[in-house]
Formats: sequence, C-alpha cells, structure tokens
Amino acid sequence: MVKIATVISFFFLSLSALLLEEKSKKISLNSTEPNFKSKDLDFNKTGGGVLVLDTIPDSRTILMDSVLNYICLSEIVHKDIVMKQVIWETGWLKGEFLMSRNNLFGFRHKEYLKFSNWKESVDYYEKWQAKYYTNPKENYFDFLLRIRYSNSRYPGHLKSIKYSKTCADL
Repeated sequence: MVKIATVISFFFLSLSALLLEEKSKKISLNSTEPNFKSKDLDFNKTGGGVLVLDTIPDSRTILMDSVLNYICLSEIVHKDIVMKQVIWETGWLKGEFLMSRNNLFGFRHKEYLKFSNWKESVDYYEKWQAKYYTNPKENYFDFLLRIRYSNSRYPGHLKSIKYSKTCADL
C-alpha cells in the first residue's frame, strides 16, 4: 500500500515537472522557482515498474541548477569559472559557514558578508566584477590572482572541478 502511494506521489511530481517544462526555458530574475526539467526524471531508470529515487534530483542539485541559471541570466562574464568558484567556496553548497550567510563566494570585509538570500550574493559578485574586472582581454584566472581574490593554488583548484553544466544546458 505504501509503495502504491509513493508511486502515485511520484507520478504527480513528474506531472508537475512536465508542466514546469512548458514554461520558459529560463526563470525570471524574480522567481524563486528552480529550473527543473522533466528530462531530469528518467523513467527508463526504473526497476520492475517502481520509480527509483535516484532518478529525482535532490534539493542541492536543484539549487545548483538555480544558481547556475541565475548566473547565466546576469551580466557576469566567465560564467563557467564563476560557477566553479561557487562550488569551490561552498564545497558543492554543503559548507554551513558560507551557506548560512548566503555568501556563495566567501566575500568579506574584516568579517564574512551576510546576504538575505543567495541571489544577493550573486548580484554582489556581478557588481564587484564590473568594478574590478575592467580589462576583458585579461585572463580571468590571472585577474583573480592579481586582485588577491585567493592564493596561487586557486586557479588549479577551479580547473580541477568536474562540473560540466553550462548556460547552454539550461
């Protein structure tokens, strides 16, 4: 009986995902809705007609997609590197210290900055980048070192991150 109820609830979840896909490909800047697509639910990955829970994205994956989507909608340049900065700084959005401050980039002025929500952190990054990254011909990794965003190992850390989603994937 419990399995039937679970399958039915997943059916309605997939139906709502299909309805979400009907909406615009990208969410608006004011939306709190994650960029969730029905392709994230692969019903071919079922075992004996029962939906496998691994086929449904967890909340961190949905948040990661939402952050990428918001970055893609912004005026930020080098979006792929900036997304890897989010991943590195927050430990794949698991780091309680920065996440509790909604500070996706580890920004600080004497103390770590605190934002009302993670979107404000991205907005702050956009303004920060526009102010300091004034030479678009400069290699972005070199810029991060020059501006003292982090130490000399930082570019290597970012390059080693295996995250292949891009704005084109959304």
